[in-house]
Amino acid sequence: GMFYRFGDGSKPVMDYRTVADKIDTSRLTSASKLFASARFDYIDVDLSNCNTLWMCFRAEWHRVNTTHISLKVTDKCTNFDYAFNYQWDLSDLVFKDGSVIAANIDLSDCPLTRESIESVMRALSTTSSGKTLTLNADAVHNAFTDAEWSALKATRSNWKMPTRPQFRLPMMERINASVSIV
Repeated sequence: GMFYRFGDGSKPVMDYRTVADKIDTSRLTSASKLFASARFDYIDVDLSNCNTLWMCFRAEWHRVNTTHISLKVTDKCTNFDYAFNYQWDLSDLVFKDGSVIAANIDLSDCPLTRESIESVMRALSTTSSGKTLTLNADAVHNAFTDAEWSALKATRSNWKMPTRPQFRLPMMERINASVSIV
């Protein structure tokens, strides 16, 4: 992807907003690995013509990750596979007005806020069936009471919504695991 492995991994290198006005992503048809392993604090993109977001925002497990992503997608996108893997720091995920998610999406690595989970839920297609949204179990538990979560899930009963514990190594283990001693 265009920003693949952008930065050295020790910290985010820049705010995407500083270059966003120079990059038009609205006509892309594929965003595969576009921001994979990139070191941005904040990403705001229009990916509404993309048919795949395969590994688009996938982070590397031992690096500092993106904390805010704002994007627009449509039901043209049929592949979110690995799009948000290892995004252990992504708490703010906003699907812009008009966004439609009509394919399976796994956000179980993301400790999303209540507002982010609600944004995802609003973007889920009301006509797709048999699709799965997987969320981080701790994020859901911290954001909603059981009754609130049940009520929110009922608004998209055409979706399966399992939750899964976040797989995350503590920071020192992530750093130590990335260092090899010869």
